Amino acid sequence: MKLLREYVRELLELNLGTGSGMEYTAFVLDASSASSLHQYAPKGWAIKSHHMTLISPKNQKQRLPSQWLDFQDGTGQMKVVAIAKNDKVVTGLVDLGGVPIPMKGPAFPHVTIAINTHPEINGKAHMSNEFQLSDFEPIDPIPLTGTVEEIFSAGKLKENKDNTTSYVDALENKIFEFLFSKSTYEHLQALDEEQEATVVLNTDIFDDFENINEVHIGVSVNSEGNGEVEAAYVCIQTEREKSNLVLTLNIPRNYPKVDGFQEWLSAELADTLSHEIQHSCDTSDILAGDGNIPEGDDKWADLESIEKYYASEAETRGHVAGILGRSRRTGEEPESLLQQDIDTIMNKAADKGYNKVEIVPVVQNIYNKWQKRLNDVKSS
Repeated sequence: MKLLREYVRELLELNLGTGSGMEYTAFVLDASSASSLHQYAPKGWAIKSHHMTLISPKNQKQRLPSQWLDFQDGTGQMKVVAIAKNDKVVTGLVDLGGVPIPMKGPAFPHVTIAINTHPEINGKAHMSNEFQLSDFEPIDPIPLTGTVEEIFSAGKLKENKDNTTSYVDALENKIFEFLFSKSTYEHLQALDEEQEATVVLNTDIFDDFENINEVHIGVSVNSEGNGEVEAAYVCIQTEREKSNLVLTLNIPRNYPKVDGFQEWLSAELADTLSHEIQHSCDTSDILAGDGNIPEGDDKWADLESIEKYYASEAETRGHVAGILGRSRRTGEEPESLLQQDIDTIMNKAADKGYNKVEIVPVVQNIYNKWQKRLNDVKSS
C-alpha cells in the first residue's frame, strides 16, 4: 500500500497539459470489464462500474498529454485488486500495473462500482474518494480494458450545442428504456387515470454534472389517446448541486401500440429536455433575471408580465434550445418551429382574453429576441 501511495503522489505531481471545455477525463471501461465488477454491487444498489477518473472535474482546467488521449488497453494491464465498501458506496482499488498514466484529482486510482441511492442514504460516486487505502480488502485481480476519453459537460460548455445534445440524447434513451420495460408497462396498466406513477430515474448521466442532482419522472395514462410532456428545472439558487430535473408525462394507456407514438415522444423530449437542460447550464443570475420574472399563471396577469417572462434571457435561451432540439429530431426548419411557438403564445393569450391588437406588439418583441438568439446560436 505504501508503494501505491507513493506512486499516486508522483503521478499527481506530473505537469499535465492545459485545456478547457471538458468536465473530466477517464479511462472508460468496456462492457466486459464493467460487467466483471457487477458481482460486488449489493442487491438494489445503482450499478456504476463505468470508468476510472484520471482528471477530476475540479482539475479539468488541465488536460492529459496528447499521447494519452488515444490510449487504449485491450490486454488488462490495470487491475482492480481490492474492494472497499460502506453503506453508501462500493469502490474498487486499481493497480495501474506499471502503466504511467497521469492522474490529477482522485485520492487513488479507483472505479466506483455501485452506490446506494436510497433517499435516506443518497450515495454518490465521488464518495469513493473518502475511503482510506486501509479500508480496502484484497480480491482476486480483475483486469480492466477500455479507452481514455475526455467527458464533455453541458455545464462547462454552455454554448456548445453538440455537447448539450449528448445529455439530451442520453436522457431520452433512458426515458425510453424506462417506459418500454415490461415492468413499467404492467405497472402503468394498473393505474387509474387520476393516478400517477413516480420514480427517480436510475441514471449516472449527471453524476459529474454540477447543476443537476436527480431526474424525477411522473407518468400517468389515459384512454383517449392523448399525449403531453412537461418538464421543469427545479433550481435551488444557493445550492445548484441540489437542483433537480422534473418531468411529467401523460400518455395513451396502450402507448406501445399507438402508431407514431415513439416519433412523437422523441420530438417532445428533444424539445423539452433541450429547454430545461439549457436552464441548468445557465448561471443563477440569468435564471433570476431582474428578480421579478413572473412564474406560472402570473405571467398572464398583464401584457408586461407576458413579455417579461417570454422575452427574459432565461426563457429566450431555453426556447431556442428546445427549437433546435426538436429540429434536430424531426428535420423541420428551426425558423418554422420558432413561428409555431410564437403562434402558441398568441393562442394562449387569446384564451386568456387578450385581443389581437394589444398582444401583437408584445409577441413581436418576443419573436425578435428569440430570432436574434437563434441566429446567434446557429452562427456560433
